[in-house]
Amino acid sequence: MSSRFVYHYFSDKPFVRLVLPFIAGIFLFRAAPQPFYLLLLYASLFIGFVLFMIHVYYKKYSVLLENVWGLLLNLFLVLWGYLLASWHYPEYKEELYIKEKAAIVGIITQKPEVKNKSVKALLQIYAIKVGNEWQKAEGKSLIYFEKDTRSMQLKLGDELLLNTKLNVPDNTGNPNEFDYKKYLFFHLISASGYVTAKDWIIVGKKNNFSLVIFAEQLRNYFLNILRRLDISNDVFAITSAIVLGYKNEIDAEIRQAYASAGATHILAVSGLHVGVVYLIISTLLSWLKRNKYLKYLYLVSILLFLWFYALITGLSPSVLRATTMFSFVAIARFMERQTNIYNTLSASALLILMIQPFQLFEIGFQLSYVAVIGIVYLQPRFKRWFAFKNQFIDHVWSLVCVTLAAQLATSPLSIYYFNQFPLYFLLSGIVLVPLVSLVIYNAIALFVFSWYQPLAYYISIPLKYLVSFMNYFTLWVERLPYAVIQPIYIDLLQMVIVYIFILLISYYFIYKKINFLRLSLISLFILSILFIWREYQVLNQRRIVVYNIPGVSALNLIDGRDNIFFTDSDLKEKATKAARPSWIKYGLDKEKTLYFNHLSSQFFLSNLVMMDNPNVWYYRDVLVFYQYRILILNNDSWYKLNHSLPDLHVDMILVQRKAKVDFVELLRYVKTSTIVFDSSCLPSKIEIWLAQLKNFKGKIHIVNKDKAWIYDKKGCLFQTAF
Repeated sequence: MSSRFVYHYFSDKPFVRLVLPFIAGIFLFRAAPQPFYLLLLYASLFIGFVLFMIHVYYKKYSVLLENVWGLLLNLFLVLWGYLLASWHYPEYKEELYIKEKAAIVGIITQKPEVKNKSVKALLQIYAIKVGNEWQKAEGKSLIYFEKDTRSMQLKLGDELLLNTKLNVPDNTGNPNEFDYKKYLFFHLISASGYVTAKDWIIVGKKNNFSLVIFAEQLRNYFLNILRRLDISNDVFAITSAIVLGYKNEIDAEIRQAYASAGATHILAVSGLHVGVVYLIISTLLSWLKRNKYLKYLYLVSILLFLWFYALITGLSPSVLRATTMFSFVAIARFMERQTNIYNTLSASALLILMIQPFQLFEIGFQLSYVAVIGIVYLQPRFKRWFAFKNQFIDHVWSLVCVTLAAQLATSPLSIYYFNQFPLYFLLSGIVLVPLVSLVIYNAIALFVFSWYQPLAYYISIPLKYLVSFMNYFTLWVERLPYAVIQPIYIDLLQMVIVYIFILLISYYFIYKKINFLRLSLISLFILSILFIWREYQVLNQRRIVVYNIPGVSALNLIDGRDNIFFTDSDLKEKATKAARPSWIKYGLDKEKTLYFNHLSSQFFLSNLVMMDNPNVWYYRDVLVFYQYRILILNNDSWYKLNHSLPDLHVDMILVQRKAKVDFVELLRYVKTSTIVFDSSCLPSKIEIWLAQLKNFKGKIHIVNKDKAWIYDKKGCLFQTAF
C-alpha cells in the first residue's frame, strides 16, 4: 500500500492513523515489559527525530523519504506508546512493599465502601516508617479496616496513620479465575493490607484541593438529594447508578436481573448517559448560537456542563471516555466542520491512553469503543433495510437497529469475558433505553429544583414510577425461558475469528461482493474446526485439581465431561462459586458434589451412586482416579483403620486442616512422591509438618502459598481404567 493511498484514505481521519500504532506500542509493552528495552527505545526516538528534521529541512529529499517517513511515523508512535506504558508501570515507580508490619501515612482518595466484615478504602500512601526513619513513598493501596463504628465513619480525604503489613496482590491460581492482580495493576494499585481497630488513627484532613475528592463530595451532595425522597432502596440504587454512576447499593438480585436482560450497560454511566446530557444542554442553549459573540459562550457552556456531569458521576473511566468524545464532537460542530466520527473516537481514545495507557486493557474501555464503532458503522446500514412512514414505528425500528448493531459488535467480546449471551437484548433495548433517557431528564429537573422541596417532591413522583417499572420489567425479562445462554466459553483466537466473520459477512451484505462471502465462509469453517478440536479436548481430558479457596478443602476429578467435586459440606456454596469459572473453561455443565466427611462406610453406597464413574474408586481414605492414588488425611481415621496394613504406595498425599498426622511415622510405611497441603490447613500446623518433612525427597506443594495444584499429565496414566 503506497503512502499516497494511505494519506488519501486517512485524510479525513488522521487520528485513526495515529492511534493504531500507539495502541500497538502499549500492547508491545504488555507482552514484554523489560527495563533494558528503554535505552534502545530512546535511541530509536532520537534517530526518528533526526530523520524527521531531514524530511522537514531538505525538501528535495521529500519524494525519496515519503514512504520511509510513513514507516518512521508509525515506528515513533509504537515506541511512544511503549514508553508511556513503561512510565505508568507501578513496578518502576513504586517501592512500597514491606515484609513486616510498619507505620504508614496516607490519605483516603475514594469513598470507603462498607462490606460484610470490613470497610474497604483506597489509600494514597506517601510515607512509610522503615526502622526508625520515615521514608517517602508513592503508590495506591487497598486497605481493609476491621468493621466497627469508627471505620464506618471514614470519609474521603481523611489522613491516616496506620500499622499494617502491605502485601503484593496475587491470584489464587485457580483455572480461569478473575485476574484480580491484573485488575489492580491496570488501576495502578500495587499493594493491599488489613488493619485491626486498634492499629489506625485519623491524624488530619487533607486541606489542599483535590479534584478527585471534590468530585466525590459533589456526588455525595446529589446522592443526599435522592436519599431525602420517599423512595425504596431498589429505586434509589438504580437511579443513583443511572444518573450519578454510584453502584454500591445495587442489590445482587437486581444486578443479576439487568445482566440477564442484557442491560448491564445502562447501570454504568457511559456514552448513552453523557449523550443524553449533551443533547439536553445543546438544545437548551441553542439560542446562544444565533449571536456571533455568544456562540463562544455556547461552546464553553457545553464543555463546562459536560465536565461538571463527569465530576458528579465520580470521574469514572467510562464517563471520562464518553465526556472526552462528546467534547471533541462539540468543538467540531462549533467549528462547523463535517466531522468523521472515527476520527473523533480515535482522538478521544488517543487522549485517554496518553494520560493512562492501561485503560486499553479495561473491559469497559474495550466494550464502549467497540459498541460505538458498531453503532456508527452498522446502524445506518440496518436502518436502510426498511423505511416506515409512521414516525413511532420508524423510531422503534431505529432503536432496534442501534441495539442490534451494538450487540453484534460487543457480543464476541462480552462472551469472551463473561461467558454468557442475553437472548432478549432487543426487547430490553427497545424498552429500557428510552426509559433511561426519561430518567436522566427527570433527575436533572429534580436536581435543578431541589432547593424548593414541594416542587422537588412532585418532580420525583414520575421518577419513582419510571425506575420501579424498569426494575419490574427487567425482573420479568430475567424470568422468561432461556433468558440467558450460559455458560459459553471462547478463547482469544476464537473471539478474533468471530469478529473476522462478522466483518466479512457485513461487507458482503453492504458491498454485494461474492469474495467477502467466500472469505466469511472460510472463517466460519476455521471456527468450526476450532470448536470441534475443543470438543475433542474436553471429551478426552483427565484432570485433578486441588483448588486454592481460603479455609476450604476442594478437590476436583475431571474425566471428560464427568465432574466429581469433593468439598466441605458446610462450605459448599463458597467452594462451588470459586470452582465454577474453571468448569466453564473445561466445558463442564454439571457437577457431582461429595463431602469429605461423608467418605466413610456409612455413606458407601450413596457415594458409589453419586460418583457413577468406573474410573473413580474410594476405599479406606485412598481415592483412586484411573491409576492415580491419593491418600486423603482429614482426621486420624487412617491410623485407626490402616496402621496394621502392609506398606502403601500412593502418588499423592492430600493433607487437610483436621489431619492428625506425624509424617516421620507415616512415611515409614506410606511411599509417595508428592505431598499437597490444601487451602484449609493452618500456617502454624504446616510449619510443624514441614519440620517433620525436612528429609523428604519428593515434592511439597502448599496451596495457600504455591496456588492451586493441577495434575494434567498426558500419557499412559489416564489412558486405561484399572
